[in-house]
Amino acid sequence: GGLGSAIAAALARDGYSLALCGRSAERNAATAKHLRETGVDAVAAALDLTDATAVNNAVATIRDAIGAPTLVVHAASAALPNARVESTDWEIFRRHFEIQAGGLHRLVQSTAPAMIESGGGLFIYIGSTATHGAPPNGMAPYAAAKAAGTQLAKSIALELAPKGIRANIVSPGFMVTDLTASVPSKTRKLAAAQSPLRRLAEVDEVSGAVAFLSSDQSAYINGHDLVIDGGRTMA
Repeated sequence: GGLGSAIAAALARDGYSLALCGRSAERNAATAKHLRETGVDAVAAALDLTDATAVNNAVATIRDAIGAPTLVVHAASAALPNARVESTDWEIFRRHFEIQAGGLHRLVQSTAPAMIESGGGLFIYIGSTATHGAPPNGMAPYAAAKAAGTQLAKSIALELAPKGIRANIVSPGFMVTDLTASVPSKTRKLAAAQSPLRRLAEVDEVSGAVAFLSSDQSAYINGHDLVIDGGRTMA
């Protein structure tokens, strides 16, 4: 999506070889082709985070093409719900949990062993300010699943740090992306008004934070949840 593409571009500028993964094989392949044309070592791999076999197969494809991953960025979500919690079927909750916590767990199981063998690695989980303060109305499945994914990332940071693996979270506020395109403009304007900066986050501002956490400058940052919301959820 929009944020994933911005993250890929930021990491490419920093010299990373890239594997673009997701269910939209055509879009991933097109983005990888564009990156290769600019001199970036990039491949595309089909991946469904809810399917362990698909994750394992994608990681094997990546390993054969550009080497075992040393940095994994989880930046995926199901469609945003818009319904009250008591009228939301549990299957919608399950879908979000499978992508957020389940997807991150499958990625860790598929990639951490090689990271440990090579001396270290890094996981970055794209969280949400929905887990900070009061959650937004109508988004209980999304908010609950993001909270689970965030806590799992912190567990990874705690348990795998002695083996050279770190994990951090980047939690953006409201952004204008493909994911939020269906959100009413009134809601977007309200979100902008609630930020001290009186605007929404730009995807490049979020991808810049991911690039920083992926650099040597952040080598002692582990288990941190970096909130990017213009100051709306100040602690």
